[in-house]
Amino acid sequence: MPIAAQYGKHPITEKLKGIMTFYPLAQSVRFEREGREGVEGTELVKTSSHSWAETDLSVLKGEGKVRKDPGERSGPISLAVAVTIEAEDDTTGEKKARVAVFGDSDFARNRYFPFQGNGDLFVNTVNWLAEEEELISIRPKQLGFNPIHLTRSQARTLFWISVVLLPLAVLIAGVWVYIRRR
Repeated sequence: MPIAAQYGKHPITEKLKGIMTFYPLAQSVRFEREGREGVEGTELVKTSSHSWAETDLSVLKGEGKVRKDPGERSGPISLAVAVTIEAEDDTTGEKKARVAVFGDSDFARNRYFPFQGNGDLFVNTVNWLAEEEELISIRPKQLGFNPIHLTRSQARTLFWISVVLLPLAVLIAGVWVYIRRR
């Protein structure tokens, strides 16, 4: 799963420094600057320099070992772009349109939304698109119920240590102290 912690200089990402975002099924997205008058773009999210753009999708399905092959583009790889386009609206007189393109839609699904900065990145993007920059922030994390999932052998080990061995050790120590004091 691609993980990103490098962000372009943009209102959407300025407060995400040091926070990771996760992209389960990411695809690279680039902004081509050449020949684009009235169009400004920023690469919002980039992978690390140790990543690459995998071209053999069968490897991603667990059918082989993942490795960088010759011809595959090396990182950092751009995963999201924000674009501002000069376009005049006759009704409002506004002169700019905004577009944000992500190479992955799963990062905003319920399953991944609470992961690190995924939710903040998505909500910040929506706020920027709605021209509500004052709402762009890092929201406080809500405390939730985080159960610990144990395997059967881990649960058995935990039971024996906490329910049998520790009380037995206390009992033996108590008997030993009682005998020594007699």
